[in-house]
Amino acid sequence: MLNSESHKIRVALVGNMNNNFFVLMRYLRDLGIDAHLFLFSNEKSHFLPENDTWFIEKWERFIHTMNFPSNYHSVKAFNDEIWNLYFENYDVVIGSGITPAIFARVNKQLDIFKCYGADFYDLPFYKPFWHGGLISTVKANLERFIGSGYQKKGLKETKYVFIFNSNKIMLETERKLGLDNVSKVSVPMVYNEEIKEIDWPKELSNHLELVSKSDFLVMSHSRQVWKTLDNPASIKRNDILIEGFALFLKETNFRDPKLILFEHGIDVEESKKYVRELGIEDNVIWFPLIARKFLSVLIDKCNFGADQFHLGVWGGTTNEYLAKGKPLLNKISVDKTAYESKTGTKFPPILNAQTPQEVKHIFSDYERNVEKYNKIGNDSKLWFEEFMGISLAEKYVEIISEIFSKKNKN
Repeated sequence: MLNSESHKIRVALVGNMNNNFFVLMRYLRDLGIDAHLFLFSNEKSHFLPENDTWFIEKWERFIHTMNFPSNYHSVKAFNDEIWNLYFENYDVVIGSGITPAIFARVNKQLDIFKCYGADFYDLPFYKPFWHGGLISTVKANLERFIGSGYQKKGLKETKYVFIFNSNKIMLETERKLGLDNVSKVSVPMVYNEEIKEIDWPKELSNHLELVSKSDFLVMSHSRQVWKTLDNPASIKRNDILIEGFALFLKETNFRDPKLILFEHGIDVEESKKYVRELGIEDNVIWFPLIARKFLSVLIDKCNFGADQFHLGVWGGTTNEYLAKGKPLLNKISVDKTAYESKTGTKFPPILNAQTPQEVKHIFSDYERNVEKYNKIGNDSKLWFEEFMGISLAEKYVEIISEIFSKKNKN
């Protein structure tokens, strides 16, 4: 039951890491749900809605910015008055970030928690740290202790906890928390319903000229993280892609192959240094971090996409290429049969590459078998549309409607 004559289901989506909930909001509204997006005050600029749509004026009245950030301090300060201000008039609340913690703080049950990663495997666990001085350290650690405790409590009390990547870190976290409310459900990560001719920013004109001249383009907008190893969940092993592309350059007959990378991530300078060491500077185009709506158009120009070569799972970056019908390289460590059994989803047509030699082999094979990879690209788009686009949003509508119906019976 989406609507009755007197009521349309109102859904609050809290947080917008990776643009996930702005994507979901648009799909839900297309499907008849009165969905609204609530932004934390510290959302990263490239995850703001205006950077993921050409038609912000169509959506802005459904977007609200809260007066607190997603951090431990907000949990300590949260109260019933703040909860009522933002969430009292909504039938269903779907949260990310610290949403489980702030709901637990005021003894409210969150309907759905869709994690983006660290909000699941990191935020619920207290880890002491030094904050520059004794008093500030005591204060910051107290906030972290309180906040992590409420995050853990909130996760246990939430009706549905949705995670998708069944990697070792996520499965171990689920076990440590002792949760019995976890389901393997993803979230639509790309809103594939907007088409617009665009004017590129003038400062990108030189970059785009290089793109237009190339006859073979590989693009990866994953963060550059491969030398700094302090957070295993963040490592991308971009060096594998860079080295594999360098090996490919030694044998290709393409006139002007290019690798597009982005100045994003803690190891950008290390990656640039590695590019120089390999002598492939003329074949690498470094873009600044740009809005997702521009990324989407740039993906259209590429022959291949590439994500990460460490964890063996995939996420938003991968789906951006699949949605556009591009063959995608990524390390895969997930068992296909187990994946399909647990998720009820067909395994995506991702190209498994784990070494520079495997990366090189795929690019070389493309040069000999273009139609083969065009078909993989077409299959990728079909997979996205069937399992990750509006079809997945329809699954959310079913779950939302079920929650709404049960609440009305009580």
